[in-house]
Amino acid sequence: MIRKLPFALLVVAITVFPSAALSQQSFDVADVYKRVDVPFGAVALTSSGQLEDINAILVPTTLDIGTYELTVNRKGQDLYEVVGYGIFIRTRFCFTFGFSKRALLKYESRAGYSKGKLVFLD
Repeated sequence: MIRKLPFALLVVAITVFPSAALSQQSFDVADVYKRVDVPFGAVALTSSGQLEDINAILVPTTLDIGTYELTVNRKGQDLYEVVGYGIFIRTRFCFTFGFSKRALLKYESRAGYSKGKLVFLD
């Protein structure tokens, strides 16, 4: 009985207390945008020739290289809004849902396929 106890405790520790590194998810950052509000009644012409009502446009922007602790809300597929800053992050193949999610933005480059990583902490 005594010899089985450490193994049983190890199994419980792995299933109940997973490593923080295993619970974090990181995704490539494709682009960073700044929100620009437009006047009421503005429309956009889509690539298919349709008019769409809009209330803002997202324009490319850059940040200082570094790591930022932030809170994000998912706004659409691969699109997250940084709460309170008017900044949007476009990711690649990110399927993390939620609002007010704590994250780190590791902004490593202003050009290239990946500009860094968005790491979800919760």
